[in-house]
Amino acid sequence: MDESLSKHKLELAIDLLADIELSRLSPEQLLLKASRLARIVNRDDISQWLRFELRGYPGDDAVSLKYMNLTGRWTNQSEGKGYWIPLAEIEGHITTGEVQLEQLQVPDVHFAPSSSNPHESVVGIYGQHVMTATQPVTSVLQKMTALANMVADLKGVRSRVLSVLHEFVADAFYLLAFGGVAESIFDQHKALVDEVLQASDSELIQKIPAIYDRLAAGDQEAVSQALSSCRRLIQSFADAKRPAVPDSAAANSQLGPGQYLNRIDAYVQDHCQSDSRRYRLRRALHDVHERASAGVHADVTAMEARSLFLTVYLLLGEIALLGLGAPTQ
Repeated sequence: MDESLSKHKLELAIDLLADIELSRLSPEQLLLKASRLARIVNRDDISQWLRFELRGYPGDDAVSLKYMNLTGRWTNQSEGKGYWIPLAEIEGHITTGEVQLEQLQVPDVHFAPSSSNPHESVVGIYGQHVMTATQPVTSVLQKMTALANMVADLKGVRSRVLSVLHEFVADAFYLLAFGGVAESIFDQHKALVDEVLQASDSELIQKIPAIYDRLAAGDQEAVSQALSSCRRLIQSFADAKRPAVPDSAAANSQLGPGQYLNRIDAYVQDHCQSDSRRYRLRRALHDVHERASAGVHADVTAMEARSLFLTVYLLLGEIALLGLGAPTQ
């Protein structure tokens, strides 16, 4: 069921993105379709905004005022004047304004002044003044200008609405398409490390989910336990991948039971040809081990303990991958 819903979300986002970019649907149809996407991805703020675009903007709502700004609907914000109407009405006004502009024609005006004396008031036939004669032209030109400005303003609102809508859909698409990538990568590392550690410390593996949940909840008492578990994970990994030398030889060896970091270093040395990568892995593992060791009685927060816990898992997962197949760079 979860997989089917995830697939539906992604397909809807892909389809809607194409609808916007290819102008396949009217703006009102886009809003209705986007409302469905907003609901299933739990974007309540977008759902509320889309309702305003479909029904009109109220004047006493914070989300309404936010999107009045984002969509450029104000004509005089200080006086509270703006386009509070739904997008469908804006579309209607645009269409009506464009039709009126096409129908308006500048009238022909013939004016013949009766005096050549520059000091006299110039009049036309029957005493008609030039301002009176050109008034029809002026009136039409003023109306055309007002209509053109109104249409331009409304098209600007429509453009901004579609821009905000496209941003939401694009963000939803990328989140749905790629949001699980990091989780999938971590799960692969976790599965590999779990498999390596299961044989040597199955009890600890079983406790890990509970430890991490307590850290996620900000439980300060879990910090010490989590840091101790980090060190124990590292030691268990070393025991599984590069067991300690026998006790009889441990006195003169750097690979004894308590020298588990050295044993992991040796394992990396045997399975990684790249000097720079070996140095990076060694440095990262020693640093996180040092912080986990010092932090048991120091100022490590639950958030940092979570980060240390994840870092240990990722590092051990990468090191475990070195041992699969031929030596790697």
